[in-house]
Amino acid sequence: MFRAVAATARKDLKLLVKDPGALALLFLMPLIFILVMSAAMSKAFDPKSGRIAVAVVDEDHGPFAQELIRALRETDGFAVAAETEGRPLDRAAAEQLIKARRQQVAVVIPAGLSSGLAALASGTREAREIVLLVDPSLSPEVLTPLRGALSGLSQQAAFRSLASGGLDQMFAALENRGIAIPDDVKRQASSGVARMQSMGLALVALREAAPAGMEAERRPNSVEQSVPGYTLLGLFFVAMQLAANIFEEKRLGTFRRLLAAPVPRWALMAGKLIAFVSINLIQVVLMFAIGVLVLPHAGLPGMSVGRHPECLALITIAAALAANSLGLFIAALARTPAQSIGLSLMIILTSSMIGGVMVPRFLMPDLMQKIGWLSPHTWALTAYQDVLMRGAGISAILPQAGVLLAFAAVFFAVGVWRFRWD
Repeated sequence: MFRAVAATARKDLKLLVKDPGALALLFLMPLIFILVMSAAMSKAFDPKSGRIAVAVVDEDHGPFAQELIRALRETDGFAVAAETEGRPLDRAAAEQLIKARRQQVAVVIPAGLSSGLAALASGTREAREIVLLVDPSLSPEVLTPLRGALSGLSQQAAFRSLASGGLDQMFAALENRGIAIPDDVKRQASSGVARMQSMGLALVALREAAPAGMEAERRPNSVEQSVPGYTLLGLFFVAMQLAANIFEEKRLGTFRRLLAAPVPRWALMAGKLIAFVSINLIQVVLMFAIGVLVLPHAGLPGMSVGRHPECLALITIAAALAANSLGLFIAALARTPAQSIGLSLMIILTSSMIGGVMVPRFLMPDLMQKIGWLSPHTWALTAYQDVLMRGAGISAILPQAGVLLAFAAVFFAVGVWRFRWD
């Protein structure tokens, strides 16, 4: 009995050793996943590097602005940026940073807010607000605690600015203009600040807005966050099936028979890609239909397809061409079916990780975010989010679609060039 077990084990070990490439992938694949996921999540688990980047636009230059910026800088959860290229940020520059995806939120402190707070404490019922510029694709899981923290810090800054001399500065400015302020008015204003703080009244309102041109009807929900990303993951897994199909046709001798036909080799591969792209299209339509029509009946949030759903077709076709050309590329590199499976898993899952499918890209360190642009998943997922959450049209997603088609062209060209037909 034991001799039979040992003999079987020796036989399987010899079979594994005969394919060193597949054997190496068994060790290389988990190592790459460990390195990539550790690097991608390092920012989230590091209290210093995991801080949320917040741009601050100070149009007020008064006591309130000073107090709020100081409070933001002293809070561990925020990394404050008040300048760009050595110059103080203005609202236009902050909006451009968000549009370029270099920032996701910006706090705008309007001019005159400090003096308005002082007037409010004196009895004037004038509402004051700061503006929170937000990328429309920012998930509620991040936005909700961010909103709460900024609201609390702004109220504290308002009371501190008044208590630490904001009223005195206003009275001094008025008296310099020749306006006499009676002492009883000063005492009434100071006591008003204390009463408002003891009553828990909100001195400053927080108003959310999107940068011009990025307006969204509403925030993404859990379904709108999950469906595009994991649909892309499934779409690229078809590449593994295509590579396996190619090796099966090699085993059956189909390619040798096809080569006898007066058809260019690239045309044979193009036909194979069209078949698998068709599967991808059905796959994506089904997944999005489930998100829109089925999941709401299961007690989950509904999914919107954006203001320009026709753009989803362009993104899907470009991503499907990139995914299946990747399958051809993998089949050309691998020498055995086992190698093709290992390479497929390693390339597809690694690309998904750095592309934001498994870990939101804004949680990654800056270097990982830059590396992520080497992944077709990044371009496809960004395009989907632009359509679904930012209301983007054809002109806005053409660059992403163009990059996906460039990925497809490179993968296809190298795959046909390196392909072994026997």
